[in-house]
Amino acid sequence: MKKILLACDLDRTILHSYRHARPDALCVEWLNGKALSYMTQTTIRLLEALQGQVCFVPVTSRSVAQYLRLRWPLVPPLAVTTNGAVCLRNGAADPTWTARAQAAIQPFRGTLETLQAELEHTGGFLTCRIVDDSYLYAHYPTVGQTCRCAERFLGKVPLDVCCSGQKIYFFPPGVDKGTGLRHLRALTGADYVFCAGDSSIDLPMLKAADLAFVPTAALAAALPDGQAIVCPEDQFFPEFLLSAVLRLTEHGFPASPSG
Repeated sequence: MKKILLACDLDRTILHSYRHARPDALCVEWLNGKALSYMTQTTIRLLEALQGQVCFVPVTSRSVAQYLRLRWPLVPPLAVTTNGAVCLRNGAADPTWTARAQAAIQPFRGTLETLQAELEHTGGFLTCRIVDDSYLYAHYPTVGQTCRCAERFLGKVPLDVCCSGQKIYFFPPGVDKGTGLRHLRALTGADYVFCAGDSSIDLPMLKAADLAFVPTAALAAALPDGQAIVCPEDQFFPEFLLSAVLRLTEHGFPASPSG
């Protein structure tokens, strides 16, 4: 039997915010008493059904602390956080993985600190910080401010600049979800990799998968032909994704990584 890895982004992929909470949703994250993230009962049932058939691993840009706030109905034994810089095994960081990631980050540490100081001098953000000693993140009040920040630094710093709504990220090259996925594949011995994500930050991971699930045709357009399956507009992405993976595994697909 082929071993299948399902590497999955969290926010807006498996989880949804209180703004999109559904009547049957279970809150799985709180901060200072405020409900933040939810999973539908159908999503939970599908994850339970996939147990033993796929190796489900969350892969997220969340910090370790943000990930550990989650109260999973069924806790995944493995998780990759901090955009690929940390691998958690039963909640504890894998020291070998961390050392490898930090070695890749080290040449860019001065750039991250200098850039953070420059952003702090300019101001206008809601939050600006270096996350888990790995990448720089800033959250602005408007999308326009985020875009202007990106225009200011894109191609002018030796970092990967990614925007997602009001948030901007500065990632050291080589520490991304795609690199994390390749390490995960080796770690788990997976023969075939399914992957799901909803934003440009997920593209390195989606491109490294054998089959990718995305919520929009726009994101699929950034992937090779035939690699992506797009969620229909009338379906809820987490439930569509897990239902599709369950159907594929139940029907014995894939027979091999190329098939």
